[in-house]
Amino acid sequence: MTTTTSTMKNKPQAIPLSGWVVSIVLTVAGLAAWIYQLAAGMSVTSYSQQVVWGLYIAAFFTAAAAGAGLLFLVSLSEFQPVVSLANRGRLLMMSLASFVAAAFLILMDIGNPLQAWRLITAFRFNVPMTWDFWFLLISGVIALVY
Repeated sequence: MTTTTSTMKNKPQAIPLSGWVVSIVLTVAGLAAWIYQLAAGMSVTSYSQQVVWGLYIAAFFTAAAAGAGLLFLVSLSEFQPVVSLANRGRLLMMSLASFVAAAFLILMDIGNPLQAWRLITAFRFNVPMTWDFWFLLISGVIALVY
């Protein structure tokens, strides 16, 4: 009884010329719009201060939630094999990076990095930004220690 095997090689799919043309046109249009925005200012985007602040808040909560979720997955894997032991270190580093990004977004909201000292030392826990800062700091320390 003879067995024959054949191997098939996958040829990479070539992008058609029309795809390249569309990509180049969209890239040039995007660069032109960006240059126009830089030359004329942010007023051409019609973004109000509320929209920019909303985008900042969305980015802050996304970064903080990503870090907390990753830290939760790693801690859950102590009880259930959710994440392999080899990947825990990577997830902890990604969690820490998310917390650092969220902390930088808090610094951006403060405006002046020297104001961070007042945020750290004032202990005004009636201000939500103080809660954000301390929770991020505690979560980052947990990720580092873990």
